[in-house]
Amino acid sequence: MLDLDFAFFNLINQTRTGLAFKKVFLDKLAPIFYAPRLKRIIKLPYMEACGGNIMLPLGIANLQDLQHESKHLLAGKIGSLLQEYKLRYLAVDRRLKNQLTDITDGQVLVHGDNFIKALAHVFIKELLTRYELHKIIIVGTIEDFPGFISSLEQYGLPISIQALYPQQQELFAHHLLYEKGQAVSTSYLNPQNWGRDDLVFILTDLTETITDGKNAALTIYLNNCSCSLAPRLDSEFERNGLFPVLYNLAPILESCLLAKAGIQNFGTESITVNAPNTEFLTLENIGYQWGLWELFLDKV
Repeated sequence: MLDLDFAFFNLINQTRTGLAFKKVFLDKLAPIFYAPRLKRIIKLPYMEACGGNIMLPLGIANLQDLQHESKHLLAGKIGSLLQEYKLRYLAVDRRLKNQLTDITDGQVLVHGDNFIKALAHVFIKELLTRYELHKIIIVGTIEDFPGFISSLEQYGLPISIQALYPQQQELFAHHLLYEKGQAVSTSYLNPQNWGRDDLVFILTDLTETITDGKNAALTIYLNNCSCSLAPRLDSEFERNGLFPVLYNLAPILESCLLAKAGIQNFGTESITVNAPNTEFLTLENIGYQWGLWELFLDKV
């Protein structure tokens, strides 16, 4: 049996069409003929890691057409593969984040949110050694967003949360400001007011509404389609037939770090105000131990 460090689940990149893929037939055929399978071995020499790419040979629209019972059967087959290879975690293409959570039983899904939050901290620490930053601007949200924003207090910089609907973040921002004393504000998205001493993180995929501020010195994209973050890792992913974009990088690298550190008790990622998740800080430390962050700091 193969000795795997992680498993990565994804779909094919196009919707399958034809009579067999009509909803009425697909529900019956998918669990038998289009079940998830181990398609390829993923080798990442830099991380000394070997994983299995579990692929469901359907597109996302096909998956959405399936009834809950059919999805549950497919999830059961994924679980059997994880048990066969004695894997606790399942790294999942970030674009599928809302597709599996309600059908998996006892499987810990890793979407890479902790990896992205850890990477943001790595960038901040490095940039503070090179620039005199005046403010950190966050555009978009991520799992356990309150915990992530709270963790930025250590840098002693004002935090500005900007969004098209800032009222959605006002409650916890008010909590951090008036009960914790952290300088956090919310406002409508306004790139034209970004200053040259601001550090901007773009977490949202809806970037068509964003035009970089003319004076913004540092803008870092950490959304699903972010690419060219670590060129040496990019080549490793391409050799494995995977696009080197964050929707693949984040879940796979987070799973690698967890496996290499022998961590078995990370839970599923969740959003909470009163009990923030700080697992990403542990992941940050593991990344330093493995020298992973050096690959991302090459471009800073």
